[in-house]
Amino acid sequence: MRKTKVPKQGQKFICRRTFKHFKENDFIAEVSNIDWSEVTQEQDPNKAVVVFNNLITKVIDKHAPMRKQAVRNVSAPWLDKDLKQYMKHRDKVRTEAIKTNNLAKWNEYRKLRNFVTKLNKNKKRLYYHKKINEVKSDSTKVWSTLNELMGKKTRFAPTFLEGDGIYLTKPREIANYLSQSFTNKIKKFRNDMEVRPEENISYQLIRKYIMQTKNCTFKFAEVTEDDVKKLLKESKEKPSGTDNIEVRLLKMVVDLILLPVSHIINLSLRKHIFPSPWKMAKLIPLIKNNKEPLSGQNSRPISLLPALSKIMEKVAYDQIQDYFTAHGLNTIYQHAYKMGHSTTTALTQITDHWLQEIDNKKIVGTIFLDLSAAFDLLDHAILLNKLKCYGFQLPALKWLESYLSNREYKVYFNGNYSDVGYMDCGVPQGSCLGPLLFSIFTNDLPLVLKHATMAIYADDTTLFASAQTDCQLNNILNEELALVTQWIRANKLVVNVEKTKCMVVGSKHLLKTTQMLYLTSGNTRIEQVDLAKLLGVIVDSRLSWTSQINYVLQKMGRSMGIIKYCRKCIPRWLTKQLVQSLVLSYLDYASVVWSNTSENNLHKLQVAQNKAARIVLGCPYRTNVRTMHDSLAWLTVKCRLKYFLITFIRNIIMTKIPKVIHNKLSFFSDNHSYGTRQTSVTRCALPCCKTNQMQRTVCYRAMVAWNALPGFLLSENSKRCFQKKLKVFLFTQE
Repeated sequence: MRKTKVPKQGQKFICRRTFKHFKENDFIAEVSNIDWSEVTQEQDPNKAVVVFNNLITKVIDKHAPMRKQAVRNVSAPWLDKDLKQYMKHRDKVRTEAIKTNNLAKWNEYRKLRNFVTKLNKNKKRLYYHKKINEVKSDSTKVWSTLNELMGKKTRFAPTFLEGDGIYLTKPREIANYLSQSFTNKIKKFRNDMEVRPEENISYQLIRKYIMQTKNCTFKFAEVTEDDVKKLLKESKEKPSGTDNIEVRLLKMVVDLILLPVSHIINLSLRKHIFPSPWKMAKLIPLIKNNKEPLSGQNSRPISLLPALSKIMEKVAYDQIQDYFTAHGLNTIYQHAYKMGHSTTTALTQITDHWLQEIDNKKIVGTIFLDLSAAFDLLDHAILLNKLKCYGFQLPALKWLESYLSNREYKVYFNGNYSDVGYMDCGVPQGSCLGPLLFSIFTNDLPLVLKHATMAIYADDTTLFASAQTDCQLNNILNEELALVTQWIRANKLVVNVEKTKCMVVGSKHLLKTTQMLYLTSGNTRIEQVDLAKLLGVIVDSRLSWTSQINYVLQKMGRSMGIIKYCRKCIPRWLTKQLVQSLVLSYLDYASVVWSNTSENNLHKLQVAQNKAARIVLGCPYRTNVRTMHDSLAWLTVKCRLKYFLITFIRNIIMTKIPKVIHNKLSFFSDNHSYGTRQTSVTRCALPCCKTNQMQRTVCYRAMVAWNALPGFLLSENSKRCFQKKLKVFLFTQE
């Protein structure tokens, strides 16, 4: 039998700018001498960007040139000359002890070994203490140092690829293979689609249910230099795109480049042309499963766009978002990309609806829809037609068509680029405008439903309905699923039926007598489950949240193990910050939704929090829990959960968003035309409950906690002051 040998991995390379001899003042001085008249006099947005890039890149290359560097495994940086000498001496004595088997030599070796181990630990601790103290004012550098300490340094893709039984080792060949793989995936979905009717059902829904009573139109407005300056300063310092112009360098000279950048942005809006150089994306493949070799299936692309293209996008994003918000065009069921909305509000809408229906002695059925490559499959023509229905005028439509069309990308692998690839559908990955356009694209989806409700977060779509019997529920869900599937097909998206799941939610008694659902999409039956991961939270059919608590405990335990390992090398203030970021964040995420779990589960979380406190303080097991919490200014788990519940309801009361949740709240002032003592502050009127299921809803529990607050807290207008006073108040309640 012939043996196939896996090729040896070659050297890994990265191309980046070197700042070894960079002097900020010299760089700023040279940029200040650039004559931008060639840019500001140009009336073609494409040429204007090319000229700008050439002028600024020439200066950047001089002060921070690009270098192709080999990636090496960095040895322990705290190993100095003295420590290495001790290590050599230790190893020499060990060799002699092995040869002679002399007891005195073995004792000498053990003493040296213990001494070197202790010295190594001390030098490592002092090295990281010093390094962290030097960068403690810069949180990004602090986390970079911590990742280095915890062994979480950036992973690079392997230097070979395994695909279709062929091993590729040349970086450019691998880059081209991955580029073709990404393209073929989308082409396959598009080719499998059926021919659609010209008139999309979405256009009718938008005209009839959203725009019928509206009289509004949209067009882009030009921006000022102050607007551009604000956007540049707020830009995140992410890796550069194919133009190799870094955000941090632009921020250094922000006042000097405002004139040409503002000219390009306004010229783009006037000419309805999105500059072509800003359409090129740099795709970096990341391996999905580290236990499997790199292949087309086992990789996902991270997209990097030119820094200034994101400024242009943010200008468009803000104006489009303001238009939809001002005229009330957004569906209340989409929880992504909107102020005051989050995964927590989406989960609240879903679980509160379930519990409310269970309180009415009904069975709830849920379908967790999975859309395949939804952002990459978005059809440009359909999107533009929808925007036209929403009142977008021709100039705005032309600019958006220019933004979406003729986009290109190159896969970057181990210092090499692939050939240029082309996108004829989808929104650009890594963009800020793309997700907003996708949410507009799906804005009319909830309107197709007749007897069910929907909650959407980006492309995560959850469909749910209720009925008195399992037979009725089965019929309703099948009918509603057929309507949703029809909408998805008409809009040229694809449902991944294998990953789509359904679940029946109800009380213990109802679930015992409920039969399995029989839901189908096409000719495929949808799998029914008792557990499902929804927006990062594990949901079970009885809403006991036990699986979610176990998941949280597992995550907290893993993070605490890592921090315990690092604790001796970092100061206590940073240990506390680490625990709050990497441990307690799991406890806090969507806690308002699952905080109605059992006392036993809450006790488990309290034990985990106590363990985290001991790690921060370095105190023994028998240390008094209250003493630890007072020292760290931590609330107990129950009070911590109540804190987030109260701040959650206050945000909704004060902002009146999300509407889908605010509409469920009722206040005493709404129910009486006459004055009462309780109308001096905003207190909530509790709904009637048939069972304790209604009392488990987020809204009910939050209203009870809100009503129990003293008047001085309810009347506090400042959000920050309210949070401080609430924390002090809850401390006194423990």
